[in-house]
Amino acid sequence: MPSRYEATVDPEAANSAHGFMAQMVGSNKRVLELGAAGGHMTRALTAQGCTVTAVEYDAEAAIDLKAETSEVIVGDLNDLTLLDDLRPDYDVVLCGDVLEHLLDPQAVLDRVTRLLAPGGRVVVSLPHVGHVDVRLALLQGRWDYNSWGLLDATHIRFFTLKTIQEMVARAGLVIIDLRRVRAPAFETELRVDRASVPTAVLDAALQDPEAETYQFVFTAVKDDGNYQTTRLIESQVEVQSEVDRWRVRAESATAKLTAANNLAAAAEQERHRVQDEIDDIRGKWEGLWSQSEALRHDRDRLQAEHDQMRGEWDGLVSERDHLAQELDALRATKTLRYTNLARSAYTRVRRPGS
Repeated sequence: MPSRYEATVDPEAANSAHGFMAQMVGSNKRVLELGAAGGHMTRALTAQGCTVTAVEYDAEAAIDLKAETSEVIVGDLNDLTLLDDLRPDYDVVLCGDVLEHLLDPQAVLDRVTRLLAPGGRVVVSLPHVGHVDVRLALLQGRWDYNSWGLLDATHIRFFTLKTIQEMVARAGLVIIDLRRVRAPAFETELRVDRASVPTAVLDAALQDPEAETYQFVFTAVKDDGNYQTTRLIESQVEVQSEVDRWRVRAESATAKLTAANNLAAAAEQERHRVQDEIDDIRGKWEGLWSQSEALRHDRDRLQAEHDQMRGEWDGLVSERDHLAQELDALRATKTLRYTNLARSAYTRVRRPGS
């Protein structure tokens, strides 16, 4: 029967505890795997060339586990004598989401640390009880266990980053690689309703930088003199590398600043040129405006003269029409008609002797 913890392991997966653990264990290592369940991690590590000794409490799950590796120990890790027959020659002890299920995880971590070969390391994955969804659910009076996840019903111990660091230090270990599986607020199996949480409460909960950390996955090694010396040398190399990186960045920044200054100078020259063009155009515009004003004045003067001449013309036309009317009236009088007859007769009398 497949274990309820069965999962697909992709060593290249991002934001995955299984992927992180597979990367931290590495290839071709002798591995002691605690809480191997049905063997999903065992299978992935074997594919990476590792030799795995798997420890599992569930006898039924161990049946499937034996198909992945011949080295299987079935028993309860709460019994510290379970591992007494093992020799201290493991390159890696893998505790993948198992310590939280134990009565005394500190004692077990202390015990397996003594099984490491020189230069060996412990790889651990633990759920984070300080996740924002746990906090918000607890504020609402809920602490509901599930069949898996942050509040798995079989969890006995709960961890924050601080308690993890304290447990590791007590075991004589030091964390050299710490990674986080992130889960945004309201997106875990706890199903906290966003509408039920005031914004001010959510903002306060998210102030903790670890608020959305779902799992911590880390590698720890023995905190001995050899490690400290090696780490000091590595730190010196890292510092020098960092100095070199900053020098390159500074040189790049200087080059960019020089280029920016050159662009600024070119832009300033262009600004002066454009300003000269603007001043020239403004001068021409002002000249044209003056001409336009002069033409406007001439137009107004000519319009006034035109209006005056139109008035005089209209007066002459009116006077002409008045005289024509008077002439027509004069022609219509009797005196003018009789006078016209006498003038006509006189003209005929004089014509023969002229």
